[in-house]
Amino acid sequence: MPHLVRERLYFGDIKDAIAALTESSSTPAFTHVLSVVSSASISFITDCRPGLAIPTEEVRRVVSGEEGAPPTAAVPPGTLMRVVERAGDVLRVTRMAVPLRDTEEENLLDHIEPCLDFVDEGRKVGNVHVHCFAGVSRSASIIVAYLMRSEQKSLEEALESLKEISESACPNDGFLDQLKLFEEMGFKVDTSSPLYKRFRLKILGQSYKFGEKIGSYMFEDDPGLSPQSGSCQDSSKTEQHKTAYRCRKCRRIIAVEDNVISHAPGEGESCFDWN
Repeated sequence: MPHLVRERLYFGDIKDAIAALTESSSTPAFTHVLSVVSSASISFITDCRPGLAIPTEEVRRVVSGEEGAPPTAAVPPGTLMRVVERAGDVLRVTRMAVPLRDTEEENLLDHIEPCLDFVDEGRKVGNVHVHCFAGVSRSASIIVAYLMRSEQKSLEEALESLKEISESACPNDGFLDQLKLFEEMGFKVDTSSPLYKRFRLKILGQSYKFGEKIGSYMFEDDPGLSPQSGSCQDSSKTEQHKTAYRCRKCRRIIAVEDNVISHAPGEGESCFDWN
C-alpha cells in the first residue's frame, strides 16, 4: 500500500503504480501519478506486466513544449512526459514520467519544479501518487522537496517528517546535496543564482569527463548572435549588460556578465584541468 504523506498525497513503489493504473477498484483512487523512473517511456507499465495495454489519449512533452506528439514517438533522453491514460471505461489517470536514475550524478534539481507543480495541480482535483521503482530514493526526494516548498521546511525537517511516515525513505547523497541547494535558493530553482550556475557547470564537467555527447540544451544561447537574424550583436544590444567579453582579434562578443560564474581564483572543476 502507498504511504499517505499529506491529504491527497501518497508515495510508494512501482507495484503501487501498477495497481493504480490497472485496478479500477484500487483504494484510494488516484487521478494523478508521478513516475520517477529510469525511462520516460510511456510503455514502462506495460513492460512490467506483459500483455497489458493501456490506451493513451494524449501525450504532451512538458519540457520541449512540443504539442500533440504521437504516442509512438521516440522520447529523447531528459524529456518529461505527461500522459492521460485509461483502462477500460472506468479508470482515468494523468501521469507524468520523469527519466531519472537513482545515482548520485543524476540531475534531480532541474526536474524538481515541474514535478512539484504537477503534484500541486493534482491535489486540487484528486489523489496524487508519487513513485519510483522501490519507493526509497527518487520518489522520496520529490516528496521531501514538496514538503520543503509547501511548508517552508528545511531539508532536515522535511526528511525527518517523511521518515516518520516511512522509515525506508532515503534519498541518495547526490540528491540530498541538490535538495540542500534547493533550500539555499529559497525553495525554488533560481537559474540566475551562482549556486545553480556552479551546479550546472559540475554536471557539464561530468559529461565532459566521461566523454558523453553534450546536447545543445546544456548551453545558453550564443551571446554574440542576435536571436532574430543570427548575426553578431550591435553595440546597443550589448549595452544592456554591464560587461561584455570580446575576442581580442575579431572583437566578436564571446560572453556577457550573466555567463560568468563567481569563483575563487585558481579554483574550478577538476574535469576541465589540462590533460
